[in-house]
Order: sequence, then C-alpha cells, then structure tokens
Amino acid sequence: AHAIRDVAQGVTSTSFFARVTLTKDEAALSLGGFIAGIGADFDEALYRANFEEEYSAFLYKDARGVWPGAVFKLQEDKLSVLLQPQFAKIEQSSKLKNFFAEDPGTPSSSSTGGWHGEQIGSEVARALAFTKPGAMFAYGWFHNSYFILSTSLDGLREAVRQL
Repeated sequence: AHAIRDVAQGVTSTSFFARVTLTKDEAALSLGGFIAGIGADFDEALYRANFEEEYSAFLYKDARGVWPGAVFKLQEDKLSVLLQPQFAKIEQSSKLKNFFAEDPGTPSSSSTGGWHGEQIGSEVARALAFTKPGAMFAYGWFHNSYFILSTSLDGLREAVRQL
C-alpha cells in the first residue's frame, strides 16, 4: 500500500497542515524507503547521498483535497546551489502523479505552459499544474538547507513557513 495515500485517507478535518511519520512494518520509513515508495522515478541514491536520513513528510488539506509533501535537510557538507541542476531533473519525470494522494489528472499546459517559477518569499520554486483543481507539483530550495516537494503550492508555502 502507498504510505502517503494510507495516511491521507484518514484525514477528516476541513483544513490543516500536519507533519506525519510514515511507517513500514511499524518502523519509521527511511529516506531511501520513502523515495523508493513514491514510485516517481526519483534517483534514490541522489537523495541518500545529499540529505540527512531524517526527513519530514507532511499533509496539507484545503477545500480541494489532501496534498502530501516532504521536507529534506541537506547534509552539512553539501551546497544547494551545486545540487540544483541534478534535482531539476524532477521536471523530466513522467511519474509525478505517484506522489499525489489522489489522481491529479494530467499536467496542464493551458495557463502556464507547463513548468514555471512561483515566488515563495524571497525564493523561487518550480511548479507544474495538473487538471484537478488545486493539484500542483511544486518543489524548491529554501534557506540554502532545505529541499521541499509538495503536491500543492499552498502546501509548499505552509511548509516553508514551518521551517
């Protein structure tokens, strides 16, 4: 079973932001296990080599749905500016839908033309809207130490506020 979908199905409140612990066989899901479990063809070795083992998964809920995301902290000897090109390869993934709790539809090219920049405070995230209202895969680097993935732009904004 998909860990994010399992947790999201239990959400009953109308809006919230919550950190969640994903588990497998009653143990916290490792960073590698989380990346592999997403099924979005992310490079698991790249994540393990550059981020601390502990990460924060989160759920953001609004009137349109429950939107999963994750926050990864860079290892102290790594520089985000040097890693940005490697992690931008996310934009080539054909399996981003796997990160969503529910089917987001298809990538929308109508209003933004696909991937585009979104201002989050003083930093720019990258985002791709999907046809389901509210569904947007977004990612970015924040405070030179955190890499955040989210299935909602508002969820990404809230995750940055929580840093």
